Amino acid sequence: MNIYNPRYVDQAETVVELEFDHKVYGRIPTSLKPDGSDADTEERKQLCEALKAVDIQPYIAPVISDDEQKANAMAVRDSLLLQTDWYLIRQVETGTAVPANVLNYRQSLRDITKQPGYPQLIEWPVLDA
Repeated sequence: MNIYNPRYVDQAETVVELEFDHKVYGRIPTSLKPDGSDADTEERKQLCEALKAVDIQPYIAPVISDDEQKANAMAVRDSLLLQTDWYLIRQVETGTAVPANVLNYRQSLRDITKQPGYPQLIEWPVLDA
């Protein structure tokens, strides 16, 4: 059985993506666990055996640019701010003071860009009850 382009798709190296020559459909892609735990057909069992004879490419983590990380962080931050907007609006409508913990939380969210590890490492603030 011919196997092409086998590579791990996870850091734990438990799942392999590959292509193989199917006798009816030609070359087709599939994924399977090389330990055979998902080999539910004879064909998948044969693929697991054939994998033992080939080099499987290691998992390579995707590279996310700083710009993408910043955009992702801003999306999370904006979502978290949005979750407290209704509360602030209600406090203002009723003339009630906004608790300091809510104001501090929202300010901490706005200040994530000032953290030393930003955007790779962000310590997300938590709203105290």
